[in-house]
Amino acid sequence: MKKYIFLLFSVLAFALTACNEETEPGGTAVEKMAGEWVVKSEGVNDGKWFTVRTYNTASNVATEMWLEDKGLNYKIKVSVSYDARTFMTVEAVTNTIASKEDAPAPTKIKISEGKVQEGVYETPGGTILMEAHKQLEELVIDRATMEVKKDLGNKLAQVVYEGKWFTPLCEALRAFVKSTQKYVTGEVKFRLYKGNIIKAGTTSPYSLYNESLASFTTGDMYDHHDASGFITLFGLPLKVRALMMQEVKNNNK
Repeated sequence: MKKYIFLLFSVLAFALTACNEETEPGGTAVEKMAGEWVVKSEGVNDGKWFTVRTYNTASNVATEMWLEDKGLNYKIKVSVSYDARTFMTVEAVTNTIASKEDAPAPTKIKISEGKVQEGVYETPGGTILMEAHKQLEELVIDRATMEVKKDLGNKLAQVVYEGKWFTPLCEALRAFVKSTQKYVTGEVKFRLYKGNIIKAGTTSPYSLYNESLASFTTGDMYDHHDASGFITLFGLPLKVRALMMQEVKNNNK
C-alpha cells in the first residue's frame, strides 16, 4: 500500500546544527503517521514525487515527529495534529543534517501544510480505461439495464472480494454482467489535463443515440401526442388518491 503526504514547504535561511538520532517507528505515539512516504511538494524537487521518512521523536508524544529525506538531505522536527493526520512548522526550523559535507542541503525549512493520506492507490491507466468503458456503456445500454447493472456490479465485486468466485451466486452475477457487455464496443476519445479526464467524443456501431429522437423535431418515430397515454397511466394513482382524500374530507364535515 502506498502512502502519500502532500506538502507545501520552502527553504528560508541558513544555519547549521548537529544530527540527532531517534527511535524507530512502530508502536509509537505517532504510529499511524510514521513510515516511508511518497511525497509531492511545491517549491522542492520541481514539484515531482519523492520519498521521505517520518518517525517519533525521543519524547514519543503525539504532538511532534521527525521528517527526513536523505535524497534532498534534510531532517526536521514538525508539529503534529495526530487525529487530523496533519503536520506543520510554526516557523522555519533548523535542518539537523545540514552540517554534513556529503551533499548540499537547505539549513532552514518551513512547512506550511502537511497531511498524511493512507490507502491511496494510483492507477492512471486503469482509471482511463474504466472511464472509457463507462462512456461506451452509457451509449449502448438502456437506462433500466444500466441501473440494474450498477447494483449487481457492486454485488459481484463484494462476492469476489469475499472469495466466493465458484458459488452459484457469483456464476449468475457474472452471466448477467457478461450479457450486458455484448454490444459494448466502439471508440472513445479523451483529453488528459492535470489529472482530469475530459470527454472528447464517443462512437459505437451499436449506439442508442438517435438525433431524431433526441431533438424531437424530425422523423416519424415519435409523436408528442403519445405522451398523453403515459400521463394518464402514471397519473392514475394520484387521481385515485385525490378522490379518496376528497371523500374523507366530505365525510368529516
